[in-house]
This record gives sequence, structure tokens and C-alpha cells, in this order.
Amino acid sequence: MPSKELALQYATQADADFTAGIYKSYIQGIPFAIKDTYDLAGHATAYGSWEYLDNIVETESPLVTYALEAGAVPLFKSSVPQLTWGFANFNGTTYSCLNGGYSAGAGSSGGSSIGSGTAVCLGVVPVSICEQTGSSCQAPAIANGISTMIPSIGTFSRENNGLYSMESDRPGLLCRDVMSCAVFYNYSSPTCGSNRRTGRVGSSPTATVLLPILLTPFGPALDSARQVRG
Repeated sequence: MPSKELALQYATQADADFTAGIYKSYIQGIPFAIKDTYDLAGHATAYGSWEYLDNIVETESPLVTYALEAGAVPLFKSSVPQLTWGFANFNGTTYSCLNGGYSAGAGSSGGSSIGSGTAVCLGVVPVSICEQTGSSCQAPAIANGISTMIPSIGTFSRENNGLYSMESDRPGLLCRDVMSCAVFYNYSSPTCGSNRRTGRVGSSPTATVLLPILLTPFGPALDSARQVRG
């Protein structure tokens, strides 16, 4: 099934559930992007390479599965440099919202998760799944003025994902703000099983500790967090 058809399927189901008064989660109906190193069942995992465009997989990353179970809409697989090596994906350049367009060198957005970062900074999706080996999540976040969350190894599953370093590869999230990362986090980790059902920000010990620290520099986000947490 083409990615467009899959997205329409989940969006249609979310609309039907809302109409019927069925509420699965706080990310129900929310579109998200998937870095093209993560498996999505029935679709190609190409690692940014023409050589793997026919690499249709039947496996699926648990991060993707958890989001789908919560009713989120998989909008597309986000682009990466070929085999995630380097940080360019368009004629040797990358797009940076802060630097006003396509650029290279110091003005680029850097990192192999550039497709995920660009999708968020341009407002196409509020959340994208990323992966960090060196600075693949944090570099696009800094260059695009968005937020990222990179939990320690073991928090997010690395199963059915193209890993390059068992010691340092960490799945993460790129989001329009910290609260978006926090909410999506609650549906991304098996350690937050009850959170995936309730969607309550800060209802796990980990989130309770992290949220005040993460939100300290962000005035508007902190106000929103206080409202959400009552």
C-alpha cells in the first residue's frame, strides 16, 4: 500500500472514531513522519539509497507500532542522506528554517535526521521519529529552532531499525515544542504502558522528573504544561 493510501486510511479511521465518540489517545489523528531507517510494515526501508527502494519489509519498528495503535497518522517516511552518511540530501545542501532555505556548511541543518527536522520546522507534521548516532537529532533541532527528545538507550526500542552503532544509536523525537515531545513520548515506550492508554503527561516517574527540567527555559511551554498537569 502506498504511503499516501496508508495515511488516508488512518486519517479516515480517526475521523470515524471521533464522530463515534471513541477516543484512544491524545495523539489520535495527529500526523507524524518516520525516518527512513525505521521499518513500516508493507513499505520500503531505503536508508536514503536508490539501491534499497525495493526493500519492502514486513517487520515494523515498535515506535511506529505504538503510535499507530494510539491512532496517530503515518504521513510519510522522511528523507535521509544515502545510507545516513553525511548531512546533505538536496544537491549537496539541506534546508534550515532558521537560516532561510537551502544551504551548505555552517548554514545547513546537519544530521542524518534532516528530513524529519525539516518536516517539523515547515509545519508539515508536529512530530517526527528521528535517530541519533552522533548529533543526528540535535543538529536538525538546533538549526531549525525546534525541540528534540533523545532518551537514554533502552527507553525506546531499537528493534527493526537500521542501526550503525550498537553503542551509541538512540531513537528519538523531533517536535515543534517540548510538550509535543512529552506527549508523544508517552506513547513510544513500553515502560509507559499505562501512559499509552491515558496519555497523561508526567504520569510516569521518568516523565515527572524530566518535564520540569526540560520546560524551565520555555515560558509559554511551561505555562501550557502547568495547565495540562493541573
